[in-house]
Amino acid sequence: MNIQYNSDFKRKLCIDICLNSKYNNVFLKTLEKCITVFIKDNHCFEPIVEKISDFKILNSSSNIDYDDLSFDELNKMFTKKY
Repeated sequence: MNIQYNSDFKRKLCIDICLNSKYNNVFLKTLEKCITVFIKDNHCFEPIVEKISDFKILNSSSNIDYDDLSFDELNKMFTKKY
């Protein structure tokens, strides 16, 4: 599909893009890459939200007060492999 645009429209669009890129300190090549990626997938810049539902409930007996442990006990606890 070959669409012809008005030259004034193209000029205004180019000026807006160039001024915005200078104002935001973004290189035009970077802006071009972002536009290309957006055209391929318009959801590419949306944040990915993951719902985590595998929480484990702690038993009150397994809760450890780390303030009461000695340095050696803490060291042994945190260096053991899970």
